[in-house]
Amino acid sequence: MDASKDNQVVSGATIRIGLGEISSFIEVTTNDAGKAEFDVSTNIRKLSLQIVDAPESVKEPMFELHDDFEFLKDAEVDITILERMVSFKN
Repeated sequence: MDASKDNQVVSGATIRIGLGEISSFIEVTTNDAGKAEFDVSTNIRKLSLQIVDAPESVKEPMFELHDDFEFLKDAEVDITILERMVSFKN
């Protein structure tokens, strides 16, 4: 979502999700509703989120995590939002 635009959803954004170890990650792309689903192991203790690709018009990105079983909360998973990845084009 883009907080600068009254939480407007962002479709087609690519998000990198770090799964504990620095070299272990997955990438997901948001659908037309601005949502993406992913599964993680219940033994994860750290999770990071980073925008890899999204329209430049998105000025204040935010994430909402929905956890059906409240595992992220109950297991006290450390969630980190990383700085947006910037691509350099010549």
